[in-house]
Amino acid sequence: MPPPPAEDARDAALRLLARREHSGRELRAKLRGRGFEDAAIAAALAELRASGAQDDARFAEERARALTERGYGSRHVLLDL
Repeated sequence: MPPPPAEDARDAALRLLARREHSGRELRAKLRGRGFEDAAIAAALAELRASGAQDDARFAEERARALTERGYGSRHVLLDL
């Protein structure tokens, strides 16, 4: 069975992003786990970054805010990011 195309990878990534922010690294790992080829993943992530749907800086800001709200200190936040 042929691997899913980049369009399917983009759609899968958008579904993941609809739930919460993800880093590009997280999305890449999750899409690989779903059987997408590296070329399809790269094309999908490039398109999502260009459209603003995925942004590593926005992910980091939201992750830091969430950890801080849960009571973690700055050292833990820095190590997590």
